[in-house]
Amino acid sequence: MSELPTYFTGPPPVVSQQEIFNTWYRFSHNSSLVYPASAADVGPSQWSYDAGNQRILGSLNTGTAAGFVSEKRYLTYTHTVDLSSSAGDNDTIGVVIAFATEGTFGQAGYREHTLSAIRTGGGSGAAVGTWSLVYNLLQSDQVVISNGSSSVPATGGWAALGSTRVEIVRSGNSITAKTSAFGSTTLLSASALTVNLTSAAYLAKFQGSKQYGYLVHSQASSFFTNATFGGVSDDDGLVYDVETGRVYGPSSTAPYYQDVTDVVSPFSEISEPGRFYHNPDSGTTVWRSSFDSETYVIGGGGSGSQGIQGIQGRQGIQGIQGIQGTSGAAASEASLRIDPDYDEPTDRENAWAAYSRQSMHFFIDDNNTEASNYFGFYNNTRPYIDTVNSTNTIFRINEDGTVHTTNTIHASASGIRFPNDAFGGGGDTASMYLTASSGEATQLTLQMTNDADDEIHFRVPSINGVKINDYTVYHTGNLQGVQGIASQGIQGIQGITGQQGITGEQGIQGISGNQGVQGIQGITGQQGITGEQGIQGISGNQGVQGIQGTGGAGSQGVQGIQGTGGAGSQGVQGITGPQGIQGTSGGEGGSGMAARTTVAGTTSSLASFSTADLNITGFKGYSLMAITTSAAAWVRLYVNGASRTADASRNQYTDPDPDAGVIVEVVTGGSETVLISPAVFGYNYETTPTTNIPCKVTYQGEGTSTVTVTLSLVQIEAS
Repeated sequence: MSELPTYFTGPPPVVSQQEIFNTWYRFSHNSSLVYPASAADVGPSQWSYDAGNQRILGSLNTGTAAGFVSEKRYLTYTHTVDLSSSAGDNDTIGVVIAFATEGTFGQAGYREHTLSAIRTGGGSGAAVGTWSLVYNLLQSDQVVISNGSSSVPATGGWAALGSTRVEIVRSGNSITAKTSAFGSTTLLSASALTVNLTSAAYLAKFQGSKQYGYLVHSQASSFFTNATFGGVSDDDGLVYDVETGRVYGPSSTAPYYQDVTDVVSPFSEISEPGRFYHNPDSGTTVWRSSFDSETYVIGGGGSGSQGIQGIQGRQGIQGIQGIQGTSGAAASEASLRIDPDYDEPTDRENAWAAYSRQSMHFFIDDNNTEASNYFGFYNNTRPYIDTVNSTNTIFRINEDGTVHTTNTIHASASGIRFPNDAFGGGGDTASMYLTASSGEATQLTLQMTNDADDEIHFRVPSINGVKINDYTVYHTGNLQGVQGIASQGIQGIQGITGQQGITGEQGIQGISGNQGVQGIQGITGQQGITGEQGIQGISGNQGVQGIQGTGGAGSQGVQGIQGTGGAGSQGVQGITGPQGIQGTSGGEGGSGMAARTTVAGTTSSLASFSTADLNITGFKGYSLMAITTSAAAWVRLYVNGASRTADASRNQYTDPDPDAGVIVEVVTGGSETVLISPAVFGYNYETTPTTNIPCKVTYQGEGTSTVTVTLSLVQIEAS
């Protein structure tokens, strides 16, 4: 085509990292199927641009699969990029190979889908490993298509492992992905993972030209650097030669265009049968036939000779259209022009455009006899095939001027202005608009002027129907409700005191020990030693001297000996006092807090990513300090068996509800101990409490294995 140099006058612009950051669509995915799943994960707290190093930074340890995808779509390309993180975590950074959507954004049934090549330090489980191709990462229908972890087995934190390079080569439906070892830029042939988009029904949505991009999950401080990309997009200002069927696209080297027929969608796929397409530069119009697969040249806008060319076509009527070209020169100066399939350089999604150098006028119902006329705009609706009426428009203007829309109306900061002096008088205005109080601090203002009796009313069926951030607005009509709310709030504080009462029960045990201390008073029995005074009775020996007399005095001496025995007996009673020391052992009862211990249970033999219920005999109430597994596993502890059953369908990446009965859950990478800090209070909440601790264990290693779960805990409730 001799006209090609006029279309391709230089190399195509290189997309900078700054442009990617400013313009590419950001997404956030999890099993909720809400898009975006997390507003924070697509906002400025997550994504920022490092101008000094010309790179995009993912700052957060995201709870969703968060990323961004290109504006343009590609069928064939080669893409290479280095992935890295300065954080010590071992989770996911990856490349989006293809991105597809279903439905209309913001409406029911809308879905976003990703086909990704991801690298991890081992933090996403054995199924994903360190290198995999994954469909819909973290969404409820996630599929690991291919796992190549054995070729790059290194695990650990990204900061220590270093960067890794990923290469994606897409050629139509055939995709090959390679990676390097951590700390290297050399792509490994052994790491090659391939997938064909015709191999499974769920992959068919990625056929044809699709967007590409990048993603992260649970890996803070992530970077994408040294990116190179080679490919031609259907959106790259292609030139279609409808006579030969060839397609031409931009090139970075002179003559700045190349034949891309085999790597982009042909004209027969991007055009719709039964439609006209017009080239405003050459003045040529073509018709995509709805009766066969041909495309017919109608004629140009320059001269009658173009029309003659049309007459030589297969359809003589088309030639007549060509004759119309004799007025083409004048038409280029007309005040109104309509271009089918109009492609404006910065927005290549238009089907046609109409513009005028002066006012444009549209007229309906020139006799004012029908009441149902309207201007209607439709989406995803085919005339002559689908039902077309006023109820299925996406935007409608009735002949009386009322406007109807099925979605959001976007206004500028100047907002909505109502007619001045709508009910007579002068100076009356009403408006709703945005202002900035300072910096980016935004205020929404509802304003009326100019009379003292001009008012703004909120009308709802209930006096409690006006709310701000879900809080009821109180006014003279419902003010009594404030006191009731305040009283209830105080009662809630008393409930907290009740928890302190539980601690008090342990204190009562300590009091039992204090009673034992009273036994120490028994030591006073040592006073019984005073019985030694009975020894003074020995002085009765002096009575022996009396024997030298009559001997009677000696008998008195014998009585003295009896005094010695009596007093000594009293001393023995004093010795009984040490029994009070046994009261001290009562004190040990006061400090009788149970010692920490371990309890354990072992599953049956499990296949990789299989789950089993496990019951471990422990205590009715306990404080849990650590969980140890003998193999890689996801372990959950519950308050009762019913909670365990109800939690069976939840996946590892979804947090349980606060009242789901889950006490704690951990994920281990092998034989590993996970400290629970601070310790967690656990208990059995069956109808009749038992010492059973219900568990659920998912084995996440390779092959088959049993899993032994050991709990380090302290008993805090009597059995």
